[in-house]
Amino acid sequence: VTSTGGIYTSPVVSNGRVYFGTTDDAPAYNLWALNATTGGYIGTPPNLWRYTASKGIWSSPAIDGDIIYFGSDDGKLYAINTSRSLPSLKWTYPTNGRIRCTPTVYGDMVIFGSYYTDHSVFALYKANGTMIWKYQLANQYNIENSLAVTGGIVYITPYQASKAYAIYADATPGNYSENDAGIKKWSQSVPYYAGEPVIADGKMLFIASPKLYALTASTGGPLWTYTLTSPYEMVVADGRIFVTGYNTRSEEHTS
Repeated sequence: VTSTGGIYTSPVVSNGRVYFGTTDDAPAYNLWALNATTGGYIGTPPNLWRYTASKGIWSSPAIDGDIIYFGSDDGKLYAINTSRSLPSLKWTYPTNGRIRCTPTVYGDMVIFGSYYTDHSVFALYKANGTMIWKYQLANQYNIENSLAVTGGIVYITPYQASKAYAIYADATPGNYSENDAGIKKWSQSVPYYAGEPVIADGKMLFIASPKLYALTASTGGPLWTYTLTSPYEMVVADGRIFVTGYNTRSEEHTS
């Protein structure tokens, strides 16, 4: 596929297909499926496997069984059935802001964040797209970073904010504001432009250049920082943190 715009989503591979979104010019804002082995189209022209949103797709897709979930700059979260020869819409959920956050499937729900006009995290029933709860921050921060969800807790690092949050995934259905005790576990001041969180060994890890930060996952208390050289992304495996940078170096540290 050659896009007239950009491809900013991470690809997801499932059942021999690779899925990704594009930010082409209207009306070609597509979620595509290609053959993962050959890179060829699925289907025959003009009936190719693609699903068209009304604005660009920056949200990387998430797959759960036969359903793929993704957000769009049109403010909607989409659930698309992939089990048929061509995509079919299962449901959509509208918000008031762009959705560039990668959705996370957790149990019977799908959880994601929205842009500053909503500045909220949503949990929906994945079966039908009905809202379970909405957690709205006090300030109009973009919740663009992917969320980390584990052990019944949702960890959030809003883009351009100076806080990290931990909230309960299994909160009672309803609408919540930032400090509602019914959903909030803790919040902690962190540096501006904190990156996506990773949870490992009881720690919440994230990059806020030029440092790697570790908080206690259960309380949000600061543990340690480590200064890096132009850090960009990290992966945690086997008790180690692997970090890539904007330069040509990669670094390895214990977690």
